[in-house]
Amino acid sequence: MIEINLSPTKKGGSITNIGGIDLSLINIKMLVVSLLILYVPENFVENYYVGEIEKETTIQAALNNDYRSVATKVRSMREIEKQVDALRDQEEKLARKLDVVKEIINKRQNPFELLKYIAENVPEGLWLTKLELKDGELIFEGYALNFNAIGDFLTNLKNSIFFNKNIEYGTPTDLKPEYRGMRMETFRIKAKVLNFE
Repeated sequence: MIEINLSPTKKGGSITNIGGIDLSLINIKMLVVSLLILYVPENFVENYYVGEIEKETTIQAALNNDYRSVATKVRSMREIEKQVDALRDQEEKLARKLDVVKEIINKRQNPFELLKYIAENVPEGLWLTKLELKDGELIFEGYALNFNAIGDFLTNLKNSIFFNKNIEYGTPTDLKPEYRGMRMETFRIKAKVLNFE
């Protein structure tokens, strides 16, 4: 008769069973292949990327050197930019001063040409006793032998480039119609001066 022991008892330990893992079931070829796949490519990949990292580091160092040199140039150009701004401000000040000078020159009133024209165009038989420039108007007062001399004088004034065409003619109240015992025509002429040159 056969006896069977149904109670669990501890069997003798096997070398292939470690920590509950049966090593006899492991496929050694696949284990070796998996270890090779795990560790061997890592060295090649690491060596490849180390070379690439060194290249990039070299490029980055060159770019940093370029950046430093450009930053130095920019700092030096800031000084130049400040000088340019100062020159621009100076130019604007000079332009304002030049405008003032031009305005003053344009307001300059040298009556030489105007008076020369009047002296050259006073007809015979007409005398000026008063010549006054007031608020851009030239006032003439004087005597004439006849109305023809006054008319010629008015025509000469209207034909000039110095006066406005609207010239006022009148008779002054303060001039006597006699001069040194002779009967004379008196006149008062107002002419707006357009320019002096």
